[in-house]
Amino acid sequence: QGDSQKALSYYQKAIECNRDKLGTKNRNIGKTYLNVGKILANQGQYEEALSHIEHAERSFIKKGPTQDPEACFCAVLQGSIYREMKNYSLAIQYLERGLQMYEIALGQNCLEAAVPYEDIAWVYQYQGQYEQAIHYFKKSLEIREQKLGSNTLLVGNLYQQIGIQYKNLGKYDLAYEHLIKALEIKEPILGENNPSMYYVIITEPKEDIEDEIKTGGQQQQAETQE
Repeated sequence: QGDSQKALSYYQKAIECNRDKLGTKNRNIGKTYLNVGKILANQGQYEEALSHIEHAERSFIKKGPTQDPEACFCAVLQGSIYREMKNYSLAIQYLERGLQMYEIALGQNCLEAAVPYEDIAWVYQYQGQYEQAIHYFKKSLEIREQKLGSNTLLVGNLYQQIGIQYKNLGKYDLAYEHLIKALEIKEPILGENNPSMYYVIITEPKEDIEDEIKTGGQQQQAETQE
């Protein structure tokens, strides 16, 4: 906390000293505004954070068809902050804008686009819109598997989140398939006894996950046959 406050004070003084000399459109000023915004967001001072990040984005915006990736990041970060504020409509608006900007700046299916896709998925999950959440988690998963390979924690976490959405929808076979895939990826990386091997929602050992999901799937199948 002390280090954050020192950094915050340093960045704010840098803005005061350089703003008039360099102008608000200067890229270095933009980076300083962005650093202040990130610190304020981590401290839960969301309104102040948004104000600084908006200043930063204006510094990075380019005229013409291309975009500075820093401007894209600012849009996505604002969306993430609105998500934390539970302003879901604005969160979606900024995240989708950041996603479009990334695709213009770096090309479709760039690795950076995986972040707003995943953040949009979280927004839909928080609202109980599990089908939409699955769609966006899968978009993020597709990019990360393509760019990073299948055996990374980020990919394992996405399989886990997709499995959770299917469980929420009562689609137990699909839930089981994705959760087991997540365990197969994460266990060699983290070890069998790592807390991440426990199921996120019910925090039960992985053997119980398998039993619960299998049982749920059998019950769903029996109900369908009836």
